[in-house]
Amino acid sequence: MAGTITGIGGGQQIWNLGNNLIDTSQLVQLELQTLEMRKTPYNTQKKSLTDERAVYSSLKTQFSPFVQTFKDLAAFKGNEKKVTLSQDGYASVQADATAIAGTFNIEVKQLAERHQISSGSIDINAKPGAGTIEIKGEKLTITADMTYKDLINTINSGNYGVSAYTLGDKMFISATKEGTADAIQLKDISGTILKDSGFFTDTGEINTINAAKDAIYTINGVEITEADKKTNTIDTIPGVTIHLEKVTEAGKPIKLTVEDSGVKNAADIIKKMVADYNKGVSAMDLFSGENGALQGQTVMQTIRQAMNDAVSFTQNGKYLFSFGIQVNKDGTLQVDETKLTNALKENPEAAKQFFFGVDGLGKQIDKKLDKIFGETGMIGEHVKSIDDQVSKLDSKLKDIDTLNKLKQDAIVDKYAKLEQQLAMLDTQLKSIQAMTKQKNND
Repeated sequence: MAGTITGIGGGQQIWNLGNNLIDTSQLVQLELQTLEMRKTPYNTQKKSLTDERAVYSSLKTQFSPFVQTFKDLAAFKGNEKKVTLSQDGYASVQADATAIAGTFNIEVKQLAERHQISSGSIDINAKPGAGTIEIKGEKLTITADMTYKDLINTINSGNYGVSAYTLGDKMFISATKEGTADAIQLKDISGTILKDSGFFTDTGEINTINAAKDAIYTINGVEITEADKKTNTIDTIPGVTIHLEKVTEAGKPIKLTVEDSGVKNAADIIKKMVADYNKGVSAMDLFSGENGALQGQTVMQTIRQAMNDAVSFTQNGKYLFSFGIQVNKDGTLQVDETKLTNALKENPEAAKQFFFGVDGLGKQIDKKLDKIFGETGMIGEHVKSIDDQVSKLDSKLKDIDTLNKLKQDAIVDKYAKLEQQLAMLDTQLKSIQAMTKQKNND
């Protein structure tokens, strides 16, 4: 039977109780679990917020096609021109609304190059002296206190049709435009600054590093000869700007095609709007339908209102059904392609204003959706709020972990001392048992 005796010094000692009867590891684990339980409500709240954030992220993903389709409507230009090149890398092309439709064969035999000249060896901080020079017909006065660096800055800030810079111990001047028409012309008006600086050779020629060259090209077999058309930028075709980038292979011109965006492109983007709207209807059922994750939430009511505004949109007495688009009983849209095409052909300007105009369907609904799905919209602000709350919870959990670590050390130390006391008690008990046994034997 377990009990106590009065030991040496009057202290209470446990007898008939070995230290194997107390499992200190379980006691340590129990106290550590108690510490960890302090984190439970915060972890529960964090999980709830994280799950909510995942729902809103999924909402944005599911409605992404629906949102994008109205951005596309808002950005579409009903009279855009479509430009295609038979081969990439030879030219870049831009066409505006005035561009004429057609196919053009362009053969590039030579690219235009800028004229570039160089000085002799100079010290950029040296002073070339006072005098007046002329660059492409424009006079430039150099004062006695100006350095070559000052001269370069003056040239670059002026209207001389050139740019200046230094490399190593030389000064370079380059024409700002390609072609022989913009070749650099220099002249010493008073003094010999240009000559002394090495811009002229011993024979009096400009010290050319790269000669000016004209672009040589043909359009539909006709070589362009006008002086102002010999740069790498071509504006010969009305409404079309072409920038030459590479010489074509001999006898193998690139083919440039310009065509109207036309009825087909407009019909295609409107049909895509219908398809993406119907995806939005399905997404609405998923999130706000029976047992939906956001059933009854304000955000779903706001989205539904934007969708209703889209299907009920009207302008100048026209509605979606004016263009062959009907609303089904289940809330989805259905398009009559024949009626839509005919409406676009018969009155393209009215269709352009209805779908793509400044006050059209695309721009009006895009504004409403941006307030919901945009970076600073309803969902974005809500997600930001969740992130802020999670961040605060993470900070709180970190503080608890820090405090727990200190307490864990104290717990381990406490039970380590208990182990030592139990070991000492065990030794004492064994000694008493041995003494008792010996006395009984006597």
